[in-house]
Amino acid sequence: MTAKNNTMTSKDASGIPLLSLFSGAGGLDHGFKAAGFRTVLAIDINQAALDTYEANHPDSTVIPLDLSQVEPQVVVETWREFSGDESPEGIIGGPPCQGFSSANVHQDAGDPRRQLLFKYAEIVESFKEFFDIGFFAFENVPGLANRRHKELLADFSLMCEEAGFNITSEIIDAGTFGIAQHRKRLVVVGLNKDRYPNAELQLVEGDSKPLHVDEVLADLPEPTFWARNLQQEDIPHHPNHVAMNPKSRRFTDGSLVPGNGNGLSFKVLSWEAPSYTVAYGNNEVHVHPDCHRRLSVYEAMLLQGFPQRYNLKGSFTDQVRLISDAVPPPLGKGIANSVLEAIGDRLEESVIGLAGP
Repeated sequence: MTAKNNTMTSKDASGIPLLSLFSGAGGLDHGFKAAGFRTVLAIDINQAALDTYEANHPDSTVIPLDLSQVEPQVVVETWREFSGDESPEGIIGGPPCQGFSSANVHQDAGDPRRQLLFKYAEIVESFKEFFDIGFFAFENVPGLANRRHKELLADFSLMCEEAGFNITSEIIDAGTFGIAQHRKRLVVVGLNKDRYPNAELQLVEGDSKPLHVDEVLADLPEPTFWARNLQQEDIPHHPNHVAMNPKSRRFTDGSLVPGNGNGLSFKVLSWEAPSYTVAYGNNEVHVHPDCHRRLSVYEAMLLQGFPQRYNLKGSFTDQVRLISDAVPPPLGKGIANSVLEAIGDRLEESVIGLAGP
């Protein structure tokens, strides 16, 4: 096991300390950071996710670890190894969601990704036992709450309740936090019953309407088209402003119409409306409103509410997967603010003292 970016200890930074599981591109973490939290340790198994997290969160330690294959005690020991004597206040993250997504028409009850739900609960339980963490925040697709999977969600919630947490869950549209799409997500937060017995947590949507595509993507230069030997210096505007080469005749024969989302493989955006949900299979990124090509990864990243300076790593396919699976940072900040509103004035003074502005 190799750690990345362990160049500064937890004492060198400000913010309420967190453990991040299944960290992915770091969108949830970026949102929590904006609310005054700090990810001390981030864990993922995918190399592109690790490289992306390292590039954008240099103050965090990043660990490659297969959470499906290790016992919770290993995660506890890993935290102790890289955090000094600091205890986490919370755990954030959500396991891969494809096993519960309505877009997955071949769902399998034996899909190992489904078992990661209970691995997450076991880690939460262990960190409650060893560190008395104050909360956890879990994000996933709303399909996890539907009839097909509701027993799994109920079992997960029961495990966390028995571990000592009061559970609140809600399906929230990330678009209400001012991103350019409707994106419904299931959010589950548990608060430590002993530390915060009277805390009232409200998971509420934001107070904004989803932006229109033109508010986010207008006036961007044309992207570089992906090629096998494409080098970084060949991509002038932004490292992720790369799109698939528009080879289909549909990009030139007039059959694509702005705002037409009926085709599975050719959903066309409209300048004057929010995007369809950023979730792409087989690199079938949504079509640009001008109908001449698909969106670049950078454009999809902006639709997800990531800052312009963010940089996704890996191959083109890696980048498409990372941005499809990402939590929009504005939603992450909204969840973090809900947690702070519930427990902020009850946090230990020593923890509050670490919080940034």
